[in-house]
Amino acid sequence: MKGKILVMVFFVLVIATNVYAQGYKKQTQFTGTKTTVSNESLGAINFISRSGETGYKLYVNGASSSTTFVDGRNHTLTGGLVGSGNKPGIQTDLAKSTISSSNVTINGNPAKKGNWNTDISVPEWLNYFKHIADYTITQDTTWQSTTVGSPSSYKVVYVDDAKLTLGTDFRGYGVLAIYDRNPNKTEPILQMLSNATWYGLILVYQGDNEEGSNEVTYIKLNGQAPLDIKDFIIVAEKSCVLGRSVTINSGNVGINNSKGTLTTNNYLTFKASVYGDVITLGNNNTIYGDLGYNDLTYGSNLKVYGDKITPLSLPLLGLPLFPSFTRGKTNINVGSYQTYYLSSGKYKNITLGVGATLYLQGGTYDIRQLTAYDFAKIRYLAPVTLRVKRKLTMGRYARIEPYSLAPGPGPIPPIVPFSFLFSIKSAEAKPLSPPQPTLGADDCVIYIQGVGQSATTPIFQTKYSSTIKCNIYAKDKIKLGSFNTFQGAMIAKHIEIGNYSKLSLKSAFGTVYVYGSVLLGGRLFYIPYGGGNARIYYSQQALQNVDTMIQNKPFVFKDWREEEEQQQ
Repeated sequence: MKGKILVMVFFVLVIATNVYAQGYKKQTQFTGTKTTVSNESLGAINFISRSGETGYKLYVNGASSSTTFVDGRNHTLTGGLVGSGNKPGIQTDLAKSTISSSNVTINGNPAKKGNWNTDISVPEWLNYFKHIADYTITQDTTWQSTTVGSPSSYKVVYVDDAKLTLGTDFRGYGVLAIYDRNPNKTEPILQMLSNATWYGLILVYQGDNEEGSNEVTYIKLNGQAPLDIKDFIIVAEKSCVLGRSVTINSGNVGINNSKGTLTTNNYLTFKASVYGDVITLGNNNTIYGDLGYNDLTYGSNLKVYGDKITPLSLPLLGLPLFPSFTRGKTNINVGSYQTYYLSSGKYKNITLGVGATLYLQGGTYDIRQLTAYDFAKIRYLAPVTLRVKRKLTMGRYARIEPYSLAPGPGPIPPIVPFSFLFSIKSAEAKPLSPPQPTLGADDCVIYIQGVGQSATTPIFQTKYSSTIKCNIYAKDKIKLGSFNTFQGAMIAKHIEIGNYSKLSLKSAFGTVYVYGSVLLGGRLFYIPYGGGNARIYYSQQALQNVDTMIQNKPFVFKDWREEEEQQQ
């Protein structure tokens, strides 16, 4: 049924009975089935008490109101506002005063709602999801650089009293149902860090605790400092060198660690802020944002339109988790001016000759090394993650960019019918999917580990006049040549940018997203715990996808439970 979530469970039929323990107890088998509950009642965050007792509280504390949002307005799965179906940002079946919030922006209709009349039974929902779960977690678990479910196939993850951490490049689609049986921990039962994202419903049920107790369930979403890594185009751990007339069109520049250095040439323009322990600026540098430092040296005609912040606390940011991976054994060689279509998977060395074009179908590629010569192009047709063991080097006029159907300023290139595009040279001969129409640099992330490379060797390197539209996370050195165009964000130990290059921010790092709804049942909750940069966006589309998934699940299940036997 459209617009409904089929999740309520009723135990309706006694099938069999076993009597034991001198007849004082019996074990009865019940059949559970689903009824309908309207998703129209759910807001972005929903807090439901187990009873009408006092002593219940929901704390929603962000890192800052500019980086932490709870939004009950209806959103698409890409974050756009739909304009209809707006719900409360936070609602509870108790008085509105039960909700305590700070350092967070709350939107919705209304922003906060108390005394919510709900027919939702959180433990019954939890029990149903337990029985239909696709994944059951009973031990502390970390998921990163992986995807559970898909936009067209939602799944159920059931967590039974274990700590779940969702890290860098995690995507989940469906229902995440968590039972916190012993809510007396100081650690969060759920952590979502870096850019982890969940589409659908998150349900957390707090085990029984006594009235007046201080036992709390913590849910940590990102938990970074007020500076958000998603706002940085450059994060260098130790050093950054910027050449003459480099222009940072958007995004902050930060040197993360104590004793880290930033050195610039002359005639640089920073449209945002600059942060670092030791900063040396050349002549005619202009900073439109803030300048944060502990040691500053500068040439003539320095202009700073924001605040000068000193002393500066370091490190600036918590960095995303770097994934672990293993590369494959198959080499891919693309000859000069040849075209190659590659499906996701594990590979050894990938080499692109002069003017070669490599189309990536999307997904994760684990490789040993990638070398692209002059005029070579890497184009991604869907969101893509490249994980490189050794290094990635590119020649002059090389490009990494999305290839989409969206019209650009020039003529649209001819498109071969996709029913005829096959990965005939790749490890798997599969037809290519049509390119997505709204791909951008934030749909591409390249991780480079730098195994076997010297400390002075760049493990990501481009030469003259290359174009990169992707996010780069390198364990050691990134070096961009002169006259480069870069869009995305970069993280590395050392970063060097050549003369006359232009950089613009489109980050894939940093902010946790929940599209759908969060449902909490119990007494005391903190979300996000310890402050955090997160977006919790109500999405009818995500909840409708949950409903579709549930309709495809079994309508009944059987469960045993003990009951006291009446003495005759």
